[in-house]
Amino acid sequence: MTVSPICFMGRRFNDAVNLTARASRDIMLSSDPKHIEQQYEHLASAQKQIDQNMKTLQDRILSEEGKRQIAVIEQAAGSYREQEEEYLGLVKSEKRDQALQLLMGKLSKAQDHYMDSIESFVRLQTDRYMRPANKRTT
Repeated sequence: MTVSPICFMGRRFNDAVNLTARASRDIMLSSDPKHIEQQYEHLASAQKQIDQNMKTLQDRILSEEGKRQIAVIEQAAGSYREQEEEYLGLVKSEKRDQALQLLMGKLSKAQDHYMDSIESFVRLQTDRYMRPANKRTT
């Protein structure tokens, strides 16, 4: 089965969100300053990829349903980023207990919602791609 470029991009989008989650977690778990700095670099790189993917999707998606799903992803991304920034602020302030509570609670839920919204988008695009060519929209 071939995969549309938009579906492939959606999967890469999800991978980048996963990378931000792992890097955020590893920042708290590590005591090695070099490793921590690498994780911050991973965060920045993944966020750049996420931003590029979002821009490309915004430019390429034409259907109203697709645009609605992109809006859901943007809302979920905003919520996730807010929680992530709060979490990283707590880590930098050495408020580990509060950071851990946020990581295991609100941040984890925000990440789940974010990834679910991307997965819903990928499912919609996959379904549309698999339709006969004369019935396809993006």
